[in-house]
Amino acid sequence: MKMRLALVVAAMFALSPLDGVAGEKQVVDVKELAGSWQGWVTAEMGDERATMNVQTDGSYKASTTRGTTS
Repeated sequence: MKMRLALVVAAMFALSPLDGVAGEKQVVDVKELAGSWQGWVTAEMGDERATMNVQTDGSYKASTTRGTTS
């Protein structure tokens, strides 16, 4: 019984759309983006971790393991 329930739950997650998980949001003011953002970037040499620090005035500094940019 537990195995059947686990299979049903797994099938529901596999077949359900994930559209509602992360919705779009219109940015009204650049101050809403201020903070530290982390994620992945794709470069010629492959994927790597990146961090972007955004200031309230919209200026930013991004860095990866290979360097930084402003």
